[in-house]
Amino acid sequence: MSAYDSYRLYNALKLHFNSESYNYFKYHGKIRSKTVPQNQVYIFDKLDKKYGMNLEDFYVSNFIEDQNIWVFDLVSEECNERYVKFQKKKESLTYTFKNDIISLLDEYDDLNKILLVDADFPILMRKVLQETISLETLLILNSIIKFFRMWENKIQDEYIWKDFKMKCIKYYPFIHFDKKKFKDIILQEIKCSQKIC
Repeated sequence: MSAYDSYRLYNALKLHFNSESYNYFKYHGKIRSKTVPQNQVYIFDKLDKKYGMNLEDFYVSNFIEDQNIWVFDLVSEECNERYVKFQKKKESLTYTFKNDIISLLDEYDDLNKILLVDADFPILMRKVLQETISLETLLILNSIIKFFRMWENKIQDEYIWKDFKMKCIKYYPFIHFDKKKFKDIILQEIKCSQKIC
């Protein structure tokens, strides 16, 4: 890649995470061509050299945390730490998911309880916002159980839910997992929680 390619990838992903209409996957990352601003060439060149083939993951890891991240902050240690943490989560997705399910079943004997909208937000959503359960776990669960439509109808809040939902929708396609394997993990842990494993 080059500074220009790195810049285009940044803009495509920024548009993906900030626009309801643009979909990075649908348009294969294509956006209208722009010239790299002269004062940013060194940043995108540096990012390209440092992250290479992992540059997409680097940008995604940072847009999940801050959809409006400033270009000049991309070379900060904080952004690199987000990327390192993101890579670790990717590598341990099965382990994290299983532990999150165990933790939820330890606290709530029925997974349905964490999905119900009580008071303001569902328990599961609150736990993700508090960072005690991973966002990836929520998204994998939703892909299996499909509770977002129910949340959409029952959550009254217009601001937190809207931003949270958009973040979920935009991030989900970047998570790669075996749906059957994760469904089996849920079923197994439910059995174990009921002392029949």
